[in-house]
Amino acid sequence: MDLAQSLPIMTKLTLGEGSVVGGYRLGGMLGKGGMGFVFLAEQMSIGRQVALKVLHPNRLGSPQRVEQFLREARNAARLQHQNLVTIHEAGVDVDNGLAFYSMDYIHGRTLRTLLNQFGAMDEDRAVAIMRQACQGLAKAHAAGIVHRDIKPENILVDNSGRAMITDLGLACEQVPVTPGAGNRRLLSIVGTPGYAAPEQARVPESATCASDVFSLGCTLYCMVTGRDPFDGATVIDLIANVLTIEPDIPDTLSGSMADIIDACLHKDPAERPNNAAALDVLLADWHPGPSQDDSQSITRRRRRVPRRRR
Repeated sequence: MDLAQSLPIMTKLTLGEGSVVGGYRLGGMLGKGGMGFVFLAEQMSIGRQVALKVLHPNRLGSPQRVEQFLREARNAARLQHQNLVTIHEAGVDVDNGLAFYSMDYIHGRTLRTLLNQFGAMDEDRAVAIMRQACQGLAKAHAAGIVHRDIKPENILVDNSGRAMITDLGLACEQVPVTPGAGNRRLLSIVGTPGYAAPEQARVPESATCASDVFSLGCTLYCMVTGRDPFDGATVIDLIANVLTIEPDIPDTLSGSMADIIDACLHKDPAERPNNAAALDVLLADWHPGPSQDDSQSITRRRRRVPRRRR
């Protein structure tokens, strides 16, 4: 029997410390999001400590999406890189109606947590962290895997300062919308509104490595400014702003940093660095402080695209 087809619509298990999901005993909760929860857990068969992400199959949208999730998780598990969080296993707990995957437990904090605690980073530290993220993601891109949900929450920084990408290619959610009376439809959102590239927001299946570069650019913007590049009163407003608005790049940033962010956030994917490795090359050439060439490039950029001022 197809495991995804056999899953009940809702889980019968109340998740909490001591619960068992797919052979993992749950400890404390590490985090939660729209797709589910992340727990510190013990893989009971071998006594290994892991982070376990538990997802509600109904949040994945369909049995076919559950199967896609399992396939993508297994593909990601084949990747080994010091800047990627290793996935150990993906599966479904049929009895409890849950999908899950286990991964290395990293002693550290998410980039979002660091930014919330300490505010914007110096450019040199931001570049060091982003280059590590790019090098990990480049491994995935070389294997044909597009992440689709790069954001500060999905970059972990361990206690030694090493940055690692997590949640490779596993983000998908369907949001019901009602455009008119009696015309109920589903708005498919792949990734996180405000960080997903314009082409990914329009047609989720069109996400490419260049779409991940847009998300990396949004993340870099957040790192050096302390705020998200786009905002909106509703999800629809937020997506519309990503499609149409250029975020303000503060004059306090170096010309080199401003140009890198601008290149990543181009609305046309053909005008961006085409993958994480290409962005890493740009970051390797970053230099602090303005120069005459930087000033000229900033002038050209701001003349090309009017920007919303804050």
